[in-house]
Amino acid sequence: MKTTEESNEIVHSKKEQNQKASKDHFDIVMSFKSIGINTYNIIVLDLESQKIKYWHESYQLWESQVKGFLLSTNEFMKISKDGIDLLSLGNGTGRVVKDKDGFERYIHPLGACNYIKIEKNNHLKFACQFYDNRQIWLQDQYED
Repeated sequence: MKTTEESNEIVHSKKEQNQKASKDHFDIVMSFKSIGINTYNIIVLDLESQKIKYWHESYQLWESQVKGFLLSTNEFMKISKDGIDLLSLGNGTGRVVKDKDGFERYIHPLGACNYIKIEKNNHLKFACQFYDNRQIWLQDQYED
């Protein structure tokens, strides 16, 4: 029989310290490719509220290979023939990374846009399917 700690390691989960309530907070990160619309989706689900926190959508041909990894730095790395994409999933501060040409780039975490949310049941969708038309959508979630 597996303990709770062992079970949490099996699921792609990330743990961040909830500063307001001083308790551990768990999220589930899932990623998948969508056929037909040619997108790669990364969704962060809040286990406590059972709602979507963030949804990041990027262009990815269905036919091409892609691999996604959740890193211990609370970042998600996607590797494809087009290169490496790095996405910061937390609410903390960003960091500087170097791109393939050696230029320094600052990565902001998805949580940096939380001020856009109007209500608790809102989530942010980062519609980045086309590089020259990136959008952040505020979406509402309903409970049945």
